[in-house]
Amino acid sequence: MKRKQDDLIGNLTKQQIPLMDEIKRLTPTLEKFKQQQQKDSDNLNKELEKSFQPITQKLNDLSKQQDLIKNIDSKLNHLSQNIEKENDLKRRLDTQRKLLL
Repeated sequence: MKRKQDDLIGNLTKQQIPLMDEIKRLTPTLEKFKQQQQKDSDNLNKELEKSFQPITQKLNDLSKQQDLIKNIDSKLNHLSQNIEKENDLKRRLDTQRKLLL
């Protein structure tokens, strides 16, 4: 039984040595693959950034236009209120004139 255990351990050790050699042999290839993958990923990110740049610019332009429209709308609203006040004042003056005459 002891001899069988020793034989089994010996066989496992013999099997592990080629596996370790294979891992050592494949490690540089895996490292190169990781580096290439990182480089490809960086390139893809740069390309995506370039492709989104015009969209981002258009969104910024639209945002500026929207701000301008809001500003104009606010000014128009203010003018409208002033016109209402003037019309009201004119009506009062007209009414007072009619009463005086």
